[in-house]
Amino acid sequence: MKRHGQPILQSGIHNRLRHGITAGFAFEEWEACTAARLNVETWDAGGYTPAFKAKVIAWHLIRRAIEAHVADAQAEFVKHEQKKARKAAGKKR
Repeated sequence: MKRHGQPILQSGIHNRLRHGITAGFAFEEWEACTAARLNVETWDAGGYTPAFKAKVIAWHLIRRAIEAHVADAQAEFVKHEQKKARKAAGKKR
């Protein structure tokens, strides 16, 4: 099923790992901060403006969504190729 033109944060992923681990928003902030190679102490002390922090968090969420969609597409491709190989192997018999 093709989902072209859909916002990436709203687009579904087929091969989602359901691990049951949850984390609070503070963890999301720190993760975004460190992913952007910013200083966590400066982040916590209010050394970055709220607008800048919001942009960093949005960048991080979108980056993670892209990575998840790429992984999902790769898993779908592998599944498709395996199915194709099984079908070809069945015809050879």
